[in-house]
Amino acid sequence: VTGDKPPMPVISPEDTTICQGDLIRLHATRDSTTDRYVWSLADQLTFQKTSDSLLPVNAAGAYRVVAISAQSCPSDTSGPVTVHISADTALEVSGDLTIQRGSSVTLTAAGSDGTISWSPVIAISPVTGTSVTVNPMTDTRYTATLTNTLGCMTTRSVNVTVNSSFQPAYNRIITPNGDGINDKLIIDRLSGYPNNRLQIFDESGKLIYQKNGYNNDWDGRVNGRLVAKGSYYFVLFIDHEVKIKGSFTVIH
Repeated sequence: VTGDKPPMPVISPEDTTICQGDLIRLHATRDSTTDRYVWSLADQLTFQKTSDSLLPVNAAGAYRVVAISAQSCPSDTSGPVTVHISADTALEVSGDLTIQRGSSVTLTAAGSDGTISWSPVIAISPVTGTSVTVNPMTDTRYTATLTNTLGCMTTRSVNVTVNSSFQPAYNRIITPNGDGINDKLIIDRLSGYPNNRLQIFDESGKLIYQKNGYNNDWDGRVNGRLVAKGSYYFVLFIDHEVKIKGSFTVIH
């Protein structure tokens, strides 16, 4: 067989790292004497295309190529180009959790160097970082996404199950003196039930205070003046249903 021997091809890009599942195209230099290319991975024939110098790959290893002329004369084998798969995407998150509606819980994530973002952006703060606080009102699956310096991403998820049964708990003494202790009527986990209504009555049964969407802010005052010390009664409605009938004592 006679014919011109093609020059040894050169592969580009040079050694590189890609993300797991990504694809990179290796390109062999072209020459007018070349008719086809034979690619090898670790000395094993892996791909052959007539008149095409591109090879898409997604596997790690050392790739080489030989240019073949129309007369089947082979070039010298090219130098290797090594493709690495980034393994720097380790990520672990906290386990599945169950909370009472209106409560908050901390979710954590740890892994390789990079940035961690969380989704969905529902009842969560902050939305990035290794530690976030969530207080969903319904069952929610939160997903942490780690993006490393190469842009490679991996995800892990944690399920937060919400117990919606209302468990009444509140302070039975109010001392509105501004010391930060029992200054207000606080009903636990009320933030999880924004569709509420609170009514407060004095000992005679007179309605002295009511509010739709109560958010634990009654400080023992009516029209800016402290109520008299003594016993008071209240009713808490949630979604128009009575959830608590209780009493407390104002001391000052």
